[in-house]
Amino acid sequence: MQLQQFLNHLLSTHYFVNGEEMEYFDLLKLESMERINYVQTERNYENKESLYFNNSYEIENQMCSYVECGNEVGLRRFLEQPFMTHEGITASDSLRQAKNIYIVTITLATRAAIRGGLDTEIAYQLSDLYIQQIEQLLSLESIQNFAKEAIFNFARRVQEAKYNIPEDGSMSKIIQYVFKSVNQPLTATHVAHQFGYSRTYLSAVFKKNVGTSLHQFIVECKLKEAQHLLVFTNKPISEISSYLCFSSQSHFQTVFKKMFLLSPLQYRKHNQGKSSG
Repeated sequence: MQLQQFLNHLLSTHYFVNGEEMEYFDLLKLESMERINYVQTERNYENKESLYFNNSYEIENQMCSYVECGNEVGLRRFLEQPFMTHEGITASDSLRQAKNIYIVTITLATRAAIRGGLDTEIAYQLSDLYIQQIEQLLSLESIQNFAKEAIFNFARRVQEAKYNIPEDGSMSKIIQYVFKSVNQPLTATHVAHQFGYSRTYLSAVFKKNVGTSLHQFIVECKLKEAQHLLVFTNKPISEISSYLCFSSQSHFQTVFKKMFLLSPLQYRKHNQGKSSG
């Protein structure tokens, strides 16, 4: 018997025996709920006293944004930054703690990949396989390394799904090169010469395989990097424009607003408020 059906039987039996109606939710008010609330309140008090706060939310948001965009290079650059995380305590030993943390991380990456366009069934299959494998690992280092590779693979799969990259990998290398070089004065001509093609030939092949022009793809990658910088840093807009090699701040603002329907400043104000909860 399914749980819902069993609980409905309990409610009916209680009514006939005791003449008292109960709601479905009343059956779920277990003693453990009050205990959890009690422990959480105590822990919250202790953390505030010691100035220890869980800061994983912002880091999770940044990681997921790179996975959702399919930006493996940006993700790798982000994860290589030195930062200190304060996660919550989810287990009584360090190995179980690490497994729990990275299982949650893979779950978040799975949802981000689906939002980015990865097929739902494929995403959940990958998630199941990664979680099963993590459960078999016996060292903190192996868990951490495996989870990182899992997250990179999700970003890679999103990139392939988003741009319909052919199996020969040539377009994938070009896309990764553009991702890596968003802070350079990239042009379609420069990219073509870098890979030994003429601009005309590469532009035609890129458009056919990826579905957008190489020039437009370069601009989109720069603007998506601008999104990250606007939301997750306090760098001035002029500095972001210069970093991404736009010809001027006004040009950057015009192109950004055309794509996102908000000026860089409006985008920052709107999204920084949401990311900080």
